[in-house]
Amino acid sequence: MSANLLYNGQEFPDYIFTDKVKSYLFVDFDIIFTDEEFWQIMKVFLTNNNVSKIVVENLDPDYLFREEIDVAGLPKTFMKAVRTENLKGYFSCDANLHMITIKTLIYSGENGEIFCILLDRDYSIGIIGFSNPIKSEIFMEYEIKDVTDYLRLTFAGKDLPSDLKKTVVENWVVYPNI
Repeated sequence: MSANLLYNGQEFPDYIFTDKVKSYLFVDFDIIFTDEEFWQIMKVFLTNNNVSKIVVENLDPDYLFREEIDVAGLPKTFMKAVRTENLKGYFSCDANLHMITIKTLIYSGENGEIFCILLDRDYSIGIIGFSNPIKSEIFMEYEIKDVTDYLRLTFAGKDLPSDLKKTVVENWVVYPNI
């Protein structure tokens, strides 16, 4: 289990954040691994909150990957850490974190309560949780506005199973298009 105080280990769409999370937003899973502009924005956010290191930790599958990354080097240091094919033994060829991870947690190295990002490949989603009750406006261009519609991609464009949709709406306070 991670040392992060915001993630409680639950599976999406069940609650995955503790009550220390006061606001959150949904983003695309791959954006976190591929979009350097996102990490430029994150660098501003982290610097403004006096965070000098972030931790990137693979949760699933059972492959140890835990890297501390200096915020000063973002976005290059993040991209190098998660996209360099130096993970051996999971596939027959070398792989990188983006290739193997099903769940990854990213959080502050010094203050685990500032933010965390949970990435879930199964739903192709990232959830950024903040300890501040007001969402940071600088991330809004990345926010998935209608998460239930977005999740339809996971189900090949079909409607979400009713129990999943109900859980997402109840647990994440989203308002689906009906």
